[in-house]
Amino acid sequence: MNTSGVPNAPNPGTSRTFQFDLNDRTYLDVYPLGPPEDDLMVSYTSVPQDVLTEYLQTGVVGPQPRKGYVIVQFKWVSQGCSLIHEDDLELLDRCINFGSYVKRPDDTMCGTVIGASATCTLEPIAYRNYDESLGEYGSVEFNERLMPHSRRRPGTDSSRPLPIHDVPLSEIMHHEPFINDDLIIYHQKLGIIRQVDRDAILRVSNVPVSLVDPKDLEVPCHFDDNELIWMPKGQPCRVVDTNLRYMEHDSVIPGQYVCTKYKNMRGINGGTVPKEDPRSFAHGHVLSTPATEYKVEWLCTNVFGLGTCEIPNGIETLRASVFERDAVICDFENLSAGGTVKSATSLQIGDMIRFRDPKSAFQKYSYQHIPPEETFGYDMNMFHITSRKTALTVRWLDGNVTTEDIKCLRWDPGLDENIWPGSIVVLKDGIETMHWPGLESTSAYIRQLPSHRKHRESKIRARTVGVVQAVNIRERIVTVRWYKDPYLILLHGGQILASLYSKLGELGDTISQVSLYELDVFPCLERSHGDIVLLAPDTIHTSVLTEGSLSAYNIAGPCTFSYTSSLSLSQMHSYLKDMSLAMFHWEWFKSMTTVDTSPLPPRHSHHYQRKLSERSTADFVGQIIAIDVNGEITVRLAGTCRDVRVPFERIMMVMDGGFTTPLGVPAPGDLSTMSMNSAYTYKEEGPGVGDEEGLLHFDDEEGLSSDDDEDMSETTLREALRRYVNDEDGILLEEEEWVSGNDEEEEEEAISGSDVEDMSEIKCAVYRYVNSSSADDGYSEDADMKTENDSDFDMRDASDGVVDQSEEMTSPPGFLILEGPPPSDHHFISKDGAGGSALRVKRIQKECDILDESLPPGIFVRAWESRMDLLRVLFIGPEGTPYQYAPILIDFHFPGDFPRKPPEAFFHSWIGGQGRINPNLYEDGKICLSILGTWPTQNQEEMWSATKSTVLQILVSIMGLVLVQSPFYNEAGYEVFAAEGGRRVESDKYTEKTFLTTRRYIKYALDHQVSGMEDIVDWNYLPSRLNSEDCSRPLLLRRAIDTALAMIEHEGHTSSGEERSASAFVSRLSLGAVVMLRKYITELEALEVAATA
Repeated sequence: MNTSGVPNAPNPGTSRTFQFDLNDRTYLDVYPLGPPEDDLMVSYTSVPQDVLTEYLQTGVVGPQPRKGYVIVQFKWVSQGCSLIHEDDLELLDRCINFGSYVKRPDDTMCGTVIGASATCTLEPIAYRNYDESLGEYGSVEFNERLMPHSRRRPGTDSSRPLPIHDVPLSEIMHHEPFINDDLIIYHQKLGIIRQVDRDAILRVSNVPVSLVDPKDLEVPCHFDDNELIWMPKGQPCRVVDTNLRYMEHDSVIPGQYVCTKYKNMRGINGGTVPKEDPRSFAHGHVLSTPATEYKVEWLCTNVFGLGTCEIPNGIETLRASVFERDAVICDFENLSAGGTVKSATSLQIGDMIRFRDPKSAFQKYSYQHIPPEETFGYDMNMFHITSRKTALTVRWLDGNVTTEDIKCLRWDPGLDENIWPGSIVVLKDGIETMHWPGLESTSAYIRQLPSHRKHRESKIRARTVGVVQAVNIRERIVTVRWYKDPYLILLHGGQILASLYSKLGELGDTISQVSLYELDVFPCLERSHGDIVLLAPDTIHTSVLTEGSLSAYNIAGPCTFSYTSSLSLSQMHSYLKDMSLAMFHWEWFKSMTTVDTSPLPPRHSHHYQRKLSERSTADFVGQIIAIDVNGEITVRLAGTCRDVRVPFERIMMVMDGGFTTPLGVPAPGDLSTMSMNSAYTYKEEGPGVGDEEGLLHFDDEEGLSSDDDEDMSETTLREALRRYVNDEDGILLEEEEWVSGNDEEEEEEAISGSDVEDMSEIKCAVYRYVNSSSADDGYSEDADMKTENDSDFDMRDASDGVVDQSEEMTSPPGFLILEGPPPSDHHFISKDGAGGSALRVKRIQKECDILDESLPPGIFVRAWESRMDLLRVLFIGPEGTPYQYAPILIDFHFPGDFPRKPPEAFFHSWIGGQGRINPNLYEDGKICLSILGTWPTQNQEEMWSATKSTVLQILVSIMGLVLVQSPFYNEAGYEVFAAEGGRRVESDKYTEKTFLTTRRYIKYALDHQVSGMEDIVDWNYLPSRLNSEDCSRPLLLRRAIDTALAMIEHEGHTSSGEERSASAFVSRLSLGAVVMLRKYITELEALEVAATA
């Protein structure tokens, strides 16, 4: 970005006061919010030139300010946004919602917001001056805050009405009845408003007018010329003088001062537009912004409703007059129906509001009421929130409940916690995975769900289920109260509760403490404060009971909306309908549901559907406002805002946020877990790092090169390899320990100098980076490297299970092409292997050449002669990381447009439902790396390049940048904490959990055949079946057991001297981890005994 001509900041002595400021971006933010040229940028405070320039030049996706500075987005568009130092800001309030996870600044204990008591100060947008001489009020005036010179707070005026103080948020609402992102219920459907088209009504020369085109409105922007950095890119702007500009902006609010041409006006109710030059500009205030159309995305239907439910496709456009007559907003902050739990937090400082009950508010607060006839029939009794005071009720993990000032808390994403007081948990030892026959006979929509293919013939049976009472987060110990006789059947890996076959039963009196790692939390059982839920109503009409019949293969049950979000509306209706049919057979449903037997209107009546709609309610949607540790759930109903206690079984679906972002746009919560800055500095065009020093470079667009001796440069290798290089003690080297003195010169000469004659020398250099003592490294290849003369691929029959003596005595090769078909469990086996250009085939051959010659130790690659478009890679976790000795399996596929596009990758998460072992490795198989095109990096050089990137580069990136010592910091934006040593406790907990989970990966690989990798697993983990002293297997299974035993011994060790760490990656195991690790050791030892029997 060109920053020439950026003005200096204003004089430091200049005083500015803004009340409606929103912290929009800090140095910790990673979400792509757009380039700064899309914003109106203004400099209001003194900021060093280098700080401002640095911000403007840090990327094109979403620039980040320097530490100590924040980007402030002001409430009014005419004030723009500004880069401001933290010391120049005063914290007024925080945006923390009901149900959010929070922490204190100086504490690692996390809690849930279970209540919010907020009061605010209101300032009217319009008023009337009182004329004492006449004894009456004058004409309506508008608040100067919305005028062009609106920067300073209006001065004291005795005629101006005083602000209204201490108004509870539960008494006010947004000034518009419906706005974008509102959840609404309309004609027995739940939907979300995606767009509202509005008109604008103005008062010009004391005459009401409407606009022909609201997009032709202009709003004033008033600031000194030396304060303006730039106007938004592509934004039309009209300059009036050096201090005043008018910017086109179609989103306006009542009371706002605006400008438009006379030719854009038309009279209202027979009125006439003032006679002026049509091309001249008129100035006035907005009286109203009535909606004309609503665009609604439908989420689901009320399957218990009466009559026929229309099921439109896609987003439906509705006329405002029709929509507003019947629509019901899901407003859960209204306490008028006698609710006891306060949850109102959505309205923020600067928002424009109305009173829910204007008459009661007028009597209570005695504010100046403006009669509608004074403003041409439009209600101008609206207010701005000028301040807010919020107290949050928080239930902490240890079970304690406190009330906290919102400014003393910090929002926490809760990424490292999934068990809270009130959570329903399952004991892992009480889980059975069983065969579930006949699921191929299920409905077509069931087979479209994400996990159906993987889990279609299995079910999870849970017999030990309880409710969490408290969590000791330091020692990872959970206090649980158990149900007496539960029986749960979970489908699709725990995503669906097969409610027809399940029951929780009665909560018993048995309470015990268990390791947090002994418990499972499944999505279909999760309920949280603030969740929007679909409910089976407590009263249904008898006609609903006779609709449809129960299928023998009905597996529809409670789940989350995000899991079913791939279904169309009609499919979602079928899913919920099947669930309702199953409910009719439940004893609890029969005993707790009232049947309405009143007659329905005649079906052929002209107003049949209308009369049915009049009898419908919105009580099939609610919000969870309380979850007790005795298992009881309280829900606030949408239609009446009535609080009711509901059994767990009555909740049909949790609307968990899969609908909050428009279709096709990833939610911020998804983006936050996709960050991974690749170490490679390649780009599609132009010279790359090391182009002239041995960098692998493909000359044509298909990625082919005539020079087979070129490979990756030192810069490429060192960035990734340094992350898992071990010294003699097995400790991860820090960056500054990488090279020193003459060693750096020697390595540069070995990697990128003119002495590199062929790929065998590059391979030697890679080995020297990775392992300085290969004799001690169990899974390294032989020290003798292949030369170019013996570089032909090894071939082996993939179906040959016979292992001869030579294979027992030597390590399997790192790269091997197998004969026969690829394994059936290869994720991309169903992809079409044919097609593609001849150049693509040659490029794949080139990739195989590189892998055959240059694989680092700990990485094993298998290809198949019959499907050269497929690869299977086994990584053995590096020492000094929580992945040490663990097998990590990833499948790759070369698409038809390779190498223009990077290979596709899939991570095999063998222990599903246990959470991710790395922020970049998803349980659904997704791998987030910029070089794979799965993370929108700001640095174009980190993306895949058809001419310079290689598969080896991807593999080294995974080994060196993903399988690291502290994976917690791989979370998007957390690398800042890593540099500062921040959030160490959270990092240690994440690392501990990752270490325990990857021990199960070892067990899985030995319990199940890893197709194509059988000899590799056998050689690296198990002792030889030949009692020969010449066989030097790594014995990683024994090493994993010994390491675990040493870590357990360390946990019980106390010393008055300097305490040593349990390992290179965790300083001390928690008691909960020790409990679980002992169980894993027992299982691994049993495998070892069986292997030697």
